[in-house]
Amino acid sequence: MTDKQEERPEKEPADAPGSEQESSLDEAKATAEPAMEEPEVETEVTPEESEATAEPTPDEPEVEAEPASEEPTAEDKTIREEPEATAEPTPEATEAVTESTAEEPESESKVDSAERNKRLETARKAIASAKHHMRYNRRDAAREHLEQALSILEELGDQAGIADATFELGILSALQADHSLAQQHYQRALAMWQKLGDLVRQAQVLVQLGHVSYCLGDSIQAQAYYAEAHEKSSPTDTSV
Repeated sequence: MTDKQEERPEKEPADAPGSEQESSLDEAKATAEPAMEEPEVETEVTPEESEATAEPTPDEPEVEAEPASEEPTAEDKTIREEPEATAEPTPEATEAVTESTAEEPESESKVDSAERNKRLETARKAIASAKHHMRYNRRDAAREHLEQALSILEELGDQAGIADATFELGILSALQADHSLAQQHYQRALAMWQKLGDLVRQAQVLVQLGHVSYCLGDSIQAQAYYAEAHEKSSPTDTSV
C-alpha cells in the first residue's frame, strides 16, 4: 500500500489554469471600463470667496453694453451732406415785393378817399334838393332828403356837413311852426360851428335862434342872440 501511494504522481493545483484566465479577464475589464470608482474631488469654497463672487464691489458698477450704432449707408451720407436747397430771392424780386406791399395801402386809401368823396357828394346833392323842395313848400320831400344827407354825413364824421344839414332841418322845422324842434337843431348846429371856428355860420344860426326865441315869446333872449350875431359878423379889429 505504501508503494502504490508513492507511485501516484502529484496532481497540480486545479485552479492554476483558471486563475490565469481570471487574471486576464480582470485586466481587460480594467482597461475597458473608465475609472468611475474614483470621483473628482471638488475643492471647497470658503464663505469669504463665495461672497466676493456673488456680490459686486461698489467701486466697480456694472457697465451696460451700448448697442452698436449702425454705420450709415452711402445713401444716408449723401442725404445728410446735401441739405435742402432754398431759393434765395433776388434783389429784383425783393424790390417788387416791397413795392407791391407799399402800393397796397396807397391803393386802399385811394379807394377809401374816392368812396368818401362820392358819398359826400351824394349828401351835398341831397341838401341842395331839400332846399329846392322847401322853396316850393314840398316839406316832406325836403325832410326826407335832409335826413338822408345827415345819415351819410354822421357815418363819415364830416362835422361841417353835419352842422349844415342840422341847420337846414332847423329852418324846415321853423317853417312847419315847430319852434321848439327848430331851436334844438339850431343850438346843435351852433355848437358844431363854434368848434370849427366858423364865425360867419355862427352869426347865421344866431339870427335864426333870435327869430325862434321871439316865436316862443322870449324877446330878451332873442335880443341877446341878435347882439351876439352882430358881434360875430363884424369882429373888432385888434391889430395895431
